[in-house]
Amino acid sequence: MLTETCVAATAGAVSGFAFGAAPVTKAHLGARSYFSFTLQPGGVARDAVVVSNTAAAPVTLKLGASAGTTANGSGDGYAGAYGGCRAAACWIHGLPATVTLPAKGRKTLAFTVSVPSGTPLRQYLAGITIEPAQSGGPTSLGSKGGAGAQAVITRQVNVGVAITVGSLSQLVSRLLISAVSTSSIGTTPRLLVHERNVGQTFVHAKGAAVCTANGGRYWFSVVSETVLPGDTAVLTVNAPGLPGGKTASCTVKLNSATGGSAAWRGTVHVPKLTSTPVVHTAPGVYTALPKKTTPWWAFALVGIGAAAVVLLGVLVVVVLRRKPPAAA
Repeated sequence: MLTETCVAATAGAVSGFAFGAAPVTKAHLGARSYFSFTLQPGGVARDAVVVSNTAAAPVTLKLGASAGTTANGSGDGYAGAYGGCRAAACWIHGLPATVTLPAKGRKTLAFTVSVPSGTPLRQYLAGITIEPAQSGGPTSLGSKGGAGAQAVITRQVNVGVAITVGSLSQLVSRLLISAVSTSSIGTTPRLLVHERNVGQTFVHAKGAAVCTANGGRYWFSVVSETVLPGDTAVLTVNAPGLPGGKTASCTVKLNSATGGSAAWRGTVHVPKLTSTPVVHTAPGVYTALPKKTTPWWAFALVGIGAAAVVLLGVLVVVVLRRKPPAAA
């Protein structure tokens, strides 16, 4: 099963994706792309989410509270909406399990956020997840040479719920770069920057990697999207020009939006680079093809499926990168 995801937006512009959700507009806050609360341990807040249907027919949607996660390469994600709650998802109460919307209709659904007494001071992320109550049938992903592929695609909307427990001035922001390793995709070497958020706030940062190898000096931009407190991420940095099969001396530095910085210095071994064919299977996703085994068009089918997953997932990245839950 594949999942298309959209955050805090009505997705009627995408064929077959005709429902949306967003925080209710409040005069003193204006339009919001996600919820943000500042509470003390034991505190309670109330708000509401607007769920809309842009289709010409009624739709029944199911709702759940999801746990905020850090994506492998940094950035926000949401998981576990329809199983037992975990982490900050357990603090969201009062939403119905399902809601039926008439054609072109919308409903405002109130909910409560209750922070348990004794909760450690830090920032937390949860989400309100909405998807059709009934899954659709299989969707063809394409065919080639008599072979084809199908998948069941679940369309899903997530609205972020950022919760600061304690006042922001009490919280510490701290990002570490624990290691830097290497890989390659085709003839392009890559630096893999391993980072960990050991502070109490959401952290996002920008910086650079500077490497010297074989008499040359190379500079690469490094960007880290949101990393949640206690979480890790691995940033993949394309490093064209680094000589394959050589050792490079590198310095990597990241500066966070909250004023802190993280740095790493050391040597890495750049793998030997090969001319293995590479297929761009989705935005930011590449597949190296093994020689004389699986035909290229089979990977192209995978790419079509991956593109279906990320089509609206890109909206997640765009919304959360533009206005991420931040410690500022």
